[in-house]
Amino acid sequence: MRPIFFEPPSTLGLVFPASPVPKTKLKKGLGILEAFNFSILKCEVSLTEKGYLAGTDDERLEGLMAAFRSPETQGVLAARGGFGCLRLLPRIDWATLPKNKPMIGFSDVTALHMSRLAHTGEGGWHAPVVSSYTYFEPNRREETVMALQGRGPDNWAFAKREVLREGLARGPLMGGNLTLINSLLGTGHLPSFKGAILMIEDVDEQNYRLDRQLTVLWLSGKLKDIAGLVFGEFVNCGFRDNVKKLLAAFARECLPDVPAVRGAPFGHGKINSPWWYGEEAELAAGPGQAGLTFLER
Repeated sequence: MRPIFFEPPSTLGLVFPASPVPKTKLKKGLGILEAFNFSILKCEVSLTEKGYLAGTDDERLEGLMAAFRSPETQGVLAARGGFGCLRLLPRIDWATLPKNKPMIGFSDVTALHMSRLAHTGEGGWHAPVVSSYTYFEPNRREETVMALQGRGPDNWAFAKREVLREGLARGPLMGGNLTLINSLLGTGHLPSFKGAILMIEDVDEQNYRLDRQLTVLWLSGKLKDIAGLVFGEFVNCGFRDNVKKLLAAFARECLPDVPAVRGAPFGHGKINSPWWYGEEAELAAGPGQAGLTFLER
C-alpha cells in the first residue's frame, strides 16, 4: 500500500481522541509544525476535559469525525495519545469516512489505525502526535516532517548486535503499541497479521509486564503467520539490558523461524521515525548487516 504524503502546504485536522494536552505544550507543538508549512485546522468542538480524557466520548468522537469529513483537510493529526481511543471504536463507521485521508499518530492512536485497517484496508502514519514535537531535538523534528512530506529515507539500518533472528522477510507493515494491540484481541478491530512485518514498541512496562504482553500476543495465535518482527524502542521498561535479553529470548523461543531485529527508530523516545501502515517492506536480517527497506516510496 503506497503511503500518502503531505506536500507543503498541507492542512491537517487537529483531533483529541484520547488524553488532554497542556495548553502551553499544545501551542508549542503546533507552532513547530506550522513552521514546517503545515496548516492546522483547529478542533471547533468544545471539549469538557475529564481527568485522563480530553473530553467526553461524544465530544472527542464529534471532533474526530469533523476533521475527517472537512473538505479542507488532507489528513487528521492527533494532539496526544494517552487513553481514550478504544472507547470510540464501537461508534465509528469507518466505511462512511473519506478515503485516502490518513490519520497521524501513535501510542493510543494505534487503536484507531488498527480498527480502520481492519474494516477498510486504509493505511495511516505511525508517527509523532503534536505533543511529541515539544521534546524532539530540532534535527529530529525536521527529519520527521520530511518523512511525512515524502523526503525521508527509504530504509533503516541495524547493527549486527540488533539482529535477533537472521533471515529475509517481505510483507506489509503492521503493529504499533504492544499494549494497545493486546487490548484489541478478540474485539474485531484487529486486522490479520498473516504475512506482515510486525512493528512493536511500548512504554512504562516493567520487564514482567512486557513479558506478559508478548506472551499473551503469542498465545493468541496472531503471530503464527507473521513474516518478520521489528522491535522499536521500549522506553522506561526496566533496565535496558534486561529488555534486550527479554526480546532476544522471545524471538528465539517463540518465533524461531521469523527474522527479527530490535532497536528500530520508533516509539516513545526522542526518535520516532514515521512508517506507513500497510506499506510493503523488506526486512533483511543478515550476519553482517541488516536493514528494513520501504518498497513503495
